Amino acid sequence: MKSLPELQVKIQTQRVLHIIDSYGLRNPASKTFQSYLSEILATYPGAVVEWAIAELLVENWQHLPMVRGTAFLTQVEQTLQRWSDEHNGGVSWQPTDSSTMALSYPHLPRGSRLEPAQFFAITGLTPPLVWENRDVGLAN
Repeated sequence: MKSLPELQVKIQTQRVLHIIDSYGLRNPASKTFQSYLSEILATYPGAVVEWAIAELLVENWQHLPMVRGTAFLTQVEQTLQRWSDEHNGGVSWQPTDSSTMALSYPHLPRGSRLEPAQFFAITGLTPPLVWENRDVGLAN
């Protein structure tokens, strides 16, 4: 039986994959894509990755053809790094304790274009709990 932290990571990974697969953002046979996604998920909390993906879906809908594959993941990583640099002085968002993943990383950026209902409409998923804290200051 898996521990609670392992289950949380598995659920977060499945949520991210649901969004990616819903919009056909990867080639299922691409090992490069899966490896890159795994690297991103090992560096940033799943909820923040979900949010970045949803934000980029909105941004990329304006451009045809839509960016997909590793180019899309590069955009995700750049967005996550920008958020980290802007709001955390460049400090990594990697949680120190995966059992408290929902509480251990800084709040999401305040400049999001998405509201929780919009996140749900785009992804079909319940918004991450961190939305509750997005208007709170980021200084610790």
